[in-house]
Amino acid sequence: MRRSLVALIASVALLAMLLPSQVLGASPQQAGAKEAKFDKGGVFIVQMIDAPVVAYEGGVKGLKATAPGQGKKIDPNGTDVTRYVGYLTGKHDAALAKAG
Repeated sequence: MRRSLVALIASVALLAMLLPSQVLGASPQQAGAKEAKFDKGGVFIVQMIDAPVVAYEGGVKGLKATAPGQGKKIDPNGTDVTRYVGYLTGKHDAALAKAG
């Protein structure tokens, strides 16, 4: 068991080192550019800053926390959950529209 755990950790570390440096590098904004400009097509991974439903602990005016308590499961049909999902969807759609 211990041997397989060490092998798993070593494999993950190796894969992390093999990631392209661009993925691990700073974004154009972090590097000092005023605005990111992409003139070639490609696939981009964007991480939104807002917490996912299962981790949201409040902070957005009008939206209650949705993170379940310890040992509890989230209710995907709960009012607070559906409202926060709508908020996240709106933020996602706005980001897509801005990106073109």
